[in-house]
Amino acid sequence: GGVPANIAAYLSATDDSFDAVSTNPDPTFPLYYDNGNDPERLIECDNEISDPSGNYNNAAFYYDIPNTGVYTFYGLIKFELLNISGSNLTNDTTLFLRRETAGGSVISETPIVVQHSFIPTAPSPTSIIYSISGTAATIGNATDRIFLYMKVDGSLINYRIYIDCKFGCVASSNGGGVYQEYDPRDYPI
Repeated sequence: GGVPANIAAYLSATDDSFDAVSTNPDPTFPLYYDNGNDPERLIECDNEISDPSGNYNNAAFYYDIPNTGVYTFYGLIKFELLNISGSNLTNDTTLFLRRETAGGSVISETPIVVQHSFIPTAPSPTSIIYSISGTAATIGNATDRIFLYMKVDGSLINYRIYIDCKFGCVASSNGGGVYQEYDPRDYPI
């Protein structure tokens, strides 16, 4: 449920939520990264679906923390693992939040979800497409930046990120994103 718009306005709750989606594969098809040289990648959600307070930078792919507090984010990635090694491989793919200062220094990393993968050799090459998602809360100071990353650990393997990855803020301890407004006239008694 939600609260009437006039109550949310009275509470002066700023909507700190945002939703963004990626529109480009990374790297461009038909290329792949390998986790030996590129073990982690920034998820580039360049298309803002919603950003009422303008906290998401869709050119640099980060959320700018507006006020110190606890923020809950969600992430979803679609990716492919390609085994061309001739051996069975095991890998862990982690979707995580990276918190940085406005100057770019890494403060912390918060895992969202880990995908454990076994990629067999037959047929060779073997390619498996995954989709993983989850939510995680992190503390943020005003002007900190939150990025969505993926990391591929384990056996040497090739990977690529597909379109329609998602990143968003769903709640904050400051009330942002918590109040879903509605017009009471839409629900007559």
